[in-house]
Amino acid sequence: GLDALQGAGPGDVLLAVGMSPYERTTIDVARQSARQGVGVVAITDSSVSPLARIARETIIVTSNSQSFFRSMTPAFAAVEILAALTAVQSEVNAAERVKRSEEQLAAFGIYWKPPR
Repeated sequence: GLDALQGAGPGDVLLAVGMSPYERTTIDVARQSARQGVGVVAITDSSVSPLARIARETIIVTSNSQSFFRSMTPAFAAVEILAALTAVQSEVNAAERVKRSEEQLAAFGIYWKPPR
């Protein structure tokens, strides 16, 4: 949430995802993060998107969906690729960290389980 932004600064990165119509909160958080020296990476649908103007790096994804609602699938795919690349480059054992996180979530009963 926004609490994490309070302590963020140089050395931190914010991944902001937004497609037209752009949500004001996403733009405001990205703008404030950039003011604090946080590196902003945007995944958006246009080089003239408000997020692209704020971001240090921008990944443009397009959706040619015939649906009334714009598909977020291309943006989700970009997030998955970034997560995988980050995990590979990280000095921290990502698999071990995910395992610990899953164990903690299970211990708190976060996930719904169907009745047996």
